[in-house]
Amino acid sequence: MVNRLHYFIGYLGELLILLYLKLKYCNVIKHRCKFGEVDLIVSKKKELIFIEVEISLLGEGVAISHLQCQSIINSSKCFLSKDLGFLGCSIRCNLYLFLKGGPICIKNAWFKE
Repeated sequence: MVNRLHYFIGYLGELLILLYLKLKYCNVIKHRCKFGEVDLIVSKKKELIFIEVEISLLGEGVAISHLQCQSIINSSKCFLSKDLGFLGCSIRCNLYLFLKGGPICIKNAWFKE
């Protein structure tokens, strides 16, 4: 029962971020990517954004493991290798945290400059 609740809360967080991004005129390319940790892939102008959504309603911190980071980077590389239409875009990987006070976006959370 706890796993279903955790799944539902995570899914709800993803949908809220999806709605938020649509309101900011982002084009949603993928939701719930089957390869890796990427929850959303969106584009805006000439930018492709890979997004991981983490949620904590109890006010506790959210831990992102090194393995998750690697999975997100590898997933983005895999997506780009299969869809060559985005090769001219700049790439960004954002982390959206849903905490008690509301959503927080950390831009370029994993890619090194």
